Amino acid sequence: MSADSFSRLSGLSKKGFTLIEVMVALAIFAISVTALTGSFQSNINNAARLKDKTMATWVAQNKLVELKAAYNLNKSVPSTSKRVDKVKFAERDWLVETSGEKTLQGALIKIYIEIKKDDGDEEQGALAILETVFVAKK
Repeated sequence: MSADSFSRLSGLSKKGFTLIEVMVALAIFAISVTALTGSFQSNINNAARLKDKTMATWVAQNKLVELKAAYNLNKSVPSTSKRVDKVKFAERDWLVETSGEKTLQGALIKIYIEIKKDDGDEEQGALAILETVFVAKK
């Protein structure tokens, strides 16, 4: 009597998975885990970038408040020459680049505030750029 006929006679049937089925299931699981890991890593990177951009925006707004306070106290318009300052904010070092240009209307001066991380990377782009206009008081 063969093993196949014995299992039919005894009421036992084959239960379980074949090796191929297990290998296919493991392959599908491995691919899924890899995709999820990549997705999680992307989300973590995006959250870190968003945090940097938010802090850079705060640094730019702080610089704008400084310029407005000096403008209101001294009645002097901010300089149009390019100036780079190093600022410490939230336990990080930031580069604050301030520049300006005169507009066609003589009383208006356009000011640009550009914020970068001070990590030695010269090629990095600005995390925040703020533009505003000051009116020269006479």
